[in-house]
Amino acid sequence: MRNLKKPLKGFTLLEIIIYAALVGVFLTGAISLAWNLVYAGLKSSAQNEVTNNLNLVSKKLTYEIKNAESITINNSSSITIESLDSTRNEVTFFLDGQGLMFGVDDGGSCSTDSPCLLTGNKILVTDFSLEEVDGVVNFEILMKYNTNSSNQRLNYESSIYGAASVRSLE
Repeated sequence: MRNLKKPLKGFTLLEIIIYAALVGVFLTGAISLAWNLVYAGLKSSAQNEVTNNLNLVSKKLTYEIKNAESITINNSSSITIESLDSTRNEVTFFLDGQGLMFGVDDGGSCSTDSPCLLTGNKILVTDFSLEEVDGVVNFEILMKYNTNSSNQRLNYESSIYGAASVRSLE
């Protein structure tokens, strides 16, 4: 009788090395893609936060200027607005170490004596410039996302320019 050997079942060393290399390449790509998706989401969130805060401040400031009786620019980063609304005598916007502050002289929680932060707590206002030219108040606001991370991909800053004038009472 002839002794026939059964073929051995299993993988050769070469097959295992090739398989491990292919799995390693795939996992490296998948992990890299996952991190990029996470960072893209964080960057998008930072951009939305800055843009929404810029729009809010710009619209609020424009509204208050348009509905003012008089305007006083105290320095290049502080404005006091005398309101036409008798319940809101004075409105103040100014930049301090916490960010852009807002106060209304109406006895409410955000009074001129105890102003409130107008921007979100993750937003750093780096510039708030005001200038009055021929009855028109020009303003520039520069904000950036306040991150404690050293990762530059999470940093985002943007600015908005605007102008508004007091409505005529005629």
